[in-house]
Amino acid sequence: MTDTEALEEMMIRSNASISFISEKIGITNKAFSMKMHNISEFLASEIVSVKQILNLSNLERDRIFFM
Repeated sequence: MTDTEALEEMMIRSNASISFISEKIGITNKAFSMKMHNISEFLASEIVSVKQILNLSNLERDRIFFM
């Protein structure tokens, strides 16, 4: 389950919008928003891409996507 608040914090810190990230990982804004709000799940490959785009540490990645 995605920690929406933590992901939003990291997006603000990185100045990355939903549209920017969704374009980079190859999904629609709506699909990203649905994943971000736990309506659907991120694929492992999408988590890897978001980690790279937001320059997340492994701990930050785990806190957002796995805790």
